[in-house]
Amino acid sequence: MANVNTLNEWGELYGQTYFPNFETQTNTLNENLGEYCVEASAEKLSAVQQAWLASHQTWQTLRIINVAGLKEGLPTYADRIHAGNLFNGDGNTAVDGLLNQALPVTAINNASVLVQGLPALEYIIFEKIPAQALTANECSWAKGIADNLVTMAVYLNAQWQANLEDFKNPAQETSGYTDRTQVLEAVLNGVNEYIEIVARYKINRPMGIENSVPDLSSVEGRFSGESFHVIDNNLAGLKRLMIGGEYNLVTLLEGVGASGHVQSLQNIMSSLDAQLLIIEASTVDVLSIDTSTENPVRAAYIQLHDDLTALSTLLFDDVIDAVGGTALFNSVDGD
Repeated sequence: MANVNTLNEWGELYGQTYFPNFETQTNTLNENLGEYCVEASAEKLSAVQQAWLASHQTWQTLRIINVAGLKEGLPTYADRIHAGNLFNGDGNTAVDGLLNQALPVTAINNASVLVQGLPALEYIIFEKIPAQALTANECSWAKGIADNLVTMAVYLNAQWQANLEDFKNPAQETSGYTDRTQVLEAVLNGVNEYIEIVARYKINRPMGIENSVPDLSSVEGRFSGESFHVIDNNLAGLKRLMIGGEYNLVTLLEGVGASGHVQSLQNIMSSLDAQLLIIEASTVDVLSIDTSTENPVRAAYIQLHDDLTALSTLLFDDVIDAVGGTALFNSVDGD
């Protein structure tokens, strides 16, 4: 029964909380941006920024399972909603180019992923507007980006609701999952893939761990000052699936007698928490860390990276097999 209870809880977590919240928050963001465009003010800009932060936090929390382990072929919009480390100087240029186009606004969903989601709006809301208020034309294009974000959020929520029962209790339909083990395998492989993304692109490259040269141009959340919270929210979503709630990965492993893996998992999660506390207490943003010398904050980020690598290895080598699934080729790390 462990897998039944866990899939029910994970399904409801996404179906009742994450995706409905994301849809609501993107709607609020869109509406607040529209009000700012009608009459710009510091108060209205603050409301837009707060709405972006709420949407961004929910996205980073739910994103940990690669949006959803749903049926093959259904769009996830992951890169469109959050282009992540792709949004470097090329992202700034792409958004500037879009805002400077003549009206009318054309379908944003046909444009580059760099101008379609949360990073594009972050650049506009936290970087461009504070420097100089948008023109009426620029506001129209910015609203086009926000409109498209809402469309994707609405679709993802509807998609999850439509496939929720197949996720929790597969009906052995041709187009869906055949059993709960297959669902668990899809989710855990997706989690493992995203852990690798966090370790490599959100910690390794900015910290210059492997290459010794920090790459700050691809840091997520750099315009809003959210770079640490990007990682923190990713790990909050991870923690919720691994050890949170009433049913989780721990209860799954206990149900199959894999107590040794439970202890390893809990040890890693405890270490992740400890590193996050060190970083949060320092109040030093990723972009301001001295990466040229050893210091407590850099050391905490390096340990975060090592803990996530250990967690990925645990999932790939042991956990997925223990619950009856098969670990899949990881396109991120090449394993």
